[in-house]
Amino acid sequence: MTSEDVLNKPGDIPFVYVDNDVTMSEMLSRMADSGSIAIDTEADSLYHYYQKVCLIQLTFSDSNYIVDPLSGVNLEKFFKVLSHKPLILHDAAYDLRMLKLSFEFYPKGEVFDTMLAGQLLGYHYLGLSAMLEEFFGVQLTKTGQKSDWSQRPLSKALLRYASTDTFYLHRLADQLHEKLETLGRLSWHSESCERVVDSALEDKTEVDADQAWRIKGTKQLGRGAFAMIKELWHWREQESQKADIPPFKVMSPKLLIHLAAWAASHPKEPLSKGPRLSRTCGGRRLEELKKAIAIAHNLPESQRPGHLKPKGRGRSTPETETIVEELKREIAIIAEELRIAPQVIASRAMLKAVAVKKPETVKEITHCGGILNWQARLLHEPVKRVIHTLE
Repeated sequence: MTSEDVLNKPGDIPFVYVDNDVTMSEMLSRMADSGSIAIDTEADSLYHYYQKVCLIQLTFSDSNYIVDPLSGVNLEKFFKVLSHKPLILHDAAYDLRMLKLSFEFYPKGEVFDTMLAGQLLGYHYLGLSAMLEEFFGVQLTKTGQKSDWSQRPLSKALLRYASTDTFYLHRLADQLHEKLETLGRLSWHSESCERVVDSALEDKTEVDADQAWRIKGTKQLGRGAFAMIKELWHWREQESQKADIPPFKVMSPKLLIHLAAWAASHPKEPLSKGPRLSRTCGGRRLEELKKAIAIAHNLPESQRPGHLKPKGRGRSTPETETIVEELKREIAIIAEELRIAPQVIASRAMLKAVAVKKPETVKEITHCGGILNWQARLLHEPVKRVIHTLE
């Protein structure tokens, strides 16, 4: 059955569930002669601290497969074959990062990211469901989005849900490829995909200990609350690891910041007077929380963390801010002509790096904040114009 047959009947998609060596061998014999492979994954990050890939969905040669990596089936040859195939993914960064984390998988073939293609073509809604509805009128169910994919056995409804994620990707990629080619943006897409792959596969095992706990929202805290948020963050990490659950299920980021601010400004108040805690925060966990708060209160002033100094791109000055704002205006004009979002051409962080370094050539622009070649070519004239005008 092809995608033409079931465009409006996603639940009718046939697939082979690969959970033993026999079905794996049959699938691999077909993979060997296939062209590009559409791939997606399902993980358990909503339910476990130590997240892992729980399903791998594949579509190639008009056939659909769901590989169950938790079944004990041997995956060595599968990943060896897969690594040399051209791959089609939607939002490749997440799936590639998870495949590397779980299986040390590295793609050696070309990667086509349909979400990136949508960005470069100016589509406003970039989720897979939105794009499939835009191109094919298909409405995907959202039933399985928050399911625990580590549970076994999986229901037929969940497996049917999983099979739809790759079923349409070849057709979607073909249409996006054609549009990119028509607009002369295929090279933009190839370069952007290479960056996504490189970024997803970077070794990120080394974590900056003074950065990890600075979650979104901590910049607004006073310096006195920094020691508190740091201790509470480490308490939450330890509790998450012990229970093998995501940190937000121990305490939400919003409550963590609220509690840190309150505890720092009420050193003599009992915890019961502070923000209301969830029912999961009781017994031993509550006692450990009280210890963390006490440690933060008793920390010597010399050991209390403060605001981080800017790294790499320099501090903001009136001149750099003026250059950034002028470049934003120039880029907005270019973006409107190309019918894409200005942020696709350059983020504010990239523009700030340009404002600090004041590059003169396309090559020099690519050394500013990770700007790609196609972005640098678009930026070259505006950068020259703005910097020379201000000088």
